Amino acid sequence: MPAVPSDFRELFETHYARVRRQAGCILNDADAAEDIAQETFCRLLLNPPRQRVNVGGWLSRVATNLALNHLRGRRSRTQREETAGRRWQPGTLSAEEQVLRSERLALARQALAGLSERERLCLLLRFSGMSYAEVAEAIGIKINSVGTVLTRAEAKFRRRYTALNGGTEDVF
Repeated sequence: MPAVPSDFRELFETHYARVRRQAGCILNDADAAEDIAQETFCRLLLNPPRQRVNVGGWLSRVATNLALNHLRGRRSRTQREETAGRRWQPGTLSAEEQVLRSERLALARQALAGLSERERLCLLLRFSGMSYAEVAEAIGIKINSVGTVLTRAEAKFRRRYTALNGGTEDVF
């Protein structure tokens, strides 16, 4: 095993939470997101990028690819939705509020499923807290295109969600 570079700890402390959050947004599974984040940093350690100019973008790209590979490896989309539904913890919501929230989440997932992979990733990554530059690097588009893709994806998502919700545009 190669020696740990001196700046690895700093890179880990700077980027780990964002990489884990990004994977969590894509996967909707905290345990899998943790695994993806760890794998991302293992790859940084074992096979770092040639150029160290934008390590954050490189980490985002690797995490996105690993998360997508993880999703592709699951048996079916239905199984993912059932798993996510079982993980829902009641908290302080009433039974009626829990049912409504579950229905809205299912509608949101359906609306997201109707977007292209690029649109879906762009929305998820941006709303996970990534900057336009990080989103552009992670999904392989020009930074100038991120705003346009986001605007179109948001509008398409809103239209699909409203249509699926019987014409009502409610907000979580």
